[in-house]
Amino acid sequence: MINQTNELFSSKQKRLAVESAIGSVRLEGLEPPKNAKILLNRYANGEITVEELQSKALEDVKNNPELALI
Repeated sequence: MINQTNELFSSKQKRLAVESAIGSVRLEGLEPPKNAKILLNRYANGEITVEELQSKALEDVKNNPELALI
C-alpha cells in the first residue's frame, strides 16, 4: 500500500516542517534528543514515513523513559 502521507507533502514541505518543529522546541529553551533529530531528518529526507517516525519515536521513549521528560 502506498503511504498517502508521504505523497501529500513534498520533500521541501517536510524539511520546513522538521526545521519548524526543532526550532519551536529550541524556542522553549530545550534541545531535542539526538535520536529525535536523526528520525526527523530521515523523515524529511523521505527515508521513513511519518508512521515509521511515530513508531520509532514511541519505541525510543519506551526504551528510555527519561526522554519523555525532555
